[in-house]
Amino acid sequence: MGGIYALIADDLTGAGDSGAQFARNGLSTRVLFGSFGPAEIGGADILVINTDSRFLPPDDAGRAVASATEQLKKVGAIPFFKKIDSTMRGQIGKEIDTIMDIEGQKAAIFCPSFPANGRIVLGGHLLVEGQPVARSAAGNDPVTPVKISHIPTLLRQQSIRPIVSCMIDDLNPPTLRKVVEEAKHLGSVVVCDAVTDEDLELIAEIGISEIGNILLVGSAGLANPVAKRLAKLLGRYQTTITTSISIIIAVGSVNPVAREQLEYLLKSGSAELILLDLENLFGSNSDLYLKSVVAECMSICERGHYPAVASPGGKDDVEEARKIGKRLGLNPIEVSSRISRALGYVVHEFAENMAHASIVATGGDIARAILEEFGCSSLDIIDEVAPGIPICTMHGGKMPGVKMITKAGGFGRIDALSLAVDMLARGDVKK
Repeated sequence: MGGIYALIADDLTGAGDSGAQFARNGLSTRVLFGSFGPAEIGGADILVINTDSRFLPPDDAGRAVASATEQLKKVGAIPFFKKIDSTMRGQIGKEIDTIMDIEGQKAAIFCPSFPANGRIVLGGHLLVEGQPVARSAAGNDPVTPVKISHIPTLLRQQSIRPIVSCMIDDLNPPTLRKVVEEAKHLGSVVVCDAVTDEDLELIAEIGISEIGNILLVGSAGLANPVAKRLAKLLGRYQTTITTSISIIIAVGSVNPVAREQLEYLLKSGSAELILLDLENLFGSNSDLYLKSVVAECMSICERGHYPAVASPGGKDDVEEARKIGKRLGLNPIEVSSRISRALGYVVHEFAENMAHASIVATGGDIARAILEEFGCSSLDIIDEVAPGIPICTMHGGKMPGVKMITKAGGFGRIDALSLAVDMLARGDVKK
């Protein structure tokens, strides 16, 4: 068994957290975005393609995924895993259809469960911390709210393929193999229940045995056991490297989980907060203001602490940002983009002026803005802090080799940011 295998993700943090599962199992893993060719994939076992398609309309998402899939075919990579949001946001059905049409896969196995982060599938329903996903924060997402918790019902609205289910009582090797075999004849998507890591291990075992014929669809929860099996087949092993201790934390997500993690980090005493001032950020002297923020970050580092730069994240703050944007003729997406670019600028300037800087970024838009500032079009994933929180190094760009931890806003335990900072500071990073 050989070749290059590929995952297609719909946002950057999703690309990172799924790719981390492969990196931590000894597979050379690279995240790519935009156009790429043979020069960008040299030395990689796993390619993770970020299509930035989660918030696009269905047809646009399909085109983005089609472009990525076609590029993978040209470089001889096999897209065998579709990484999706563990709360089912995005144009998932359209993206599955697109990959299967281009690759000619006979069926798909679908399971977004991620027990370590409180996501399970039971009776075909996606539950987040025991509640139907439609009642979670994803149900109130401002761009792509998830209003249906029953996965087969949701997929039937998005996909043209037959949708079948494998419930928890039928989740055993002979029954799942039979369901998958029948699905191959119909071109179906098999939605699997999974409430434990052992359930995901079984799904991964069946999926890897059909690699190339079956499209696996899931979150980092499924990617982990899939990665273990693929690494074993390819004979890959882990090694250890060291890392740096000059760290900056950028928090742009307004998800309450991210804000609680930031508060926990600040209470530890290792980090100092710089909260961006919206009036200054959107004012006529924003350039001078951001330079002053960079200077304050450097001062914090020189005092022996880590700067944590954050956008205001309360409900009132979000509304205030929208009002300021409206006054300037900016829609909410443009306001969010300007805040992301500001954080990206601050992080880049800090890294240019502080030796051996590392980055912790929360929020997919923030992570992407940072990479754009660095002129970086791909990441090598080398390890993970915890399930769903990868450690990467920048591949190419202005500062190749810079370490960066990316974390989705709604992911992780309350100490997730603290663990990320501590891991970088101690040098506990594998490759």
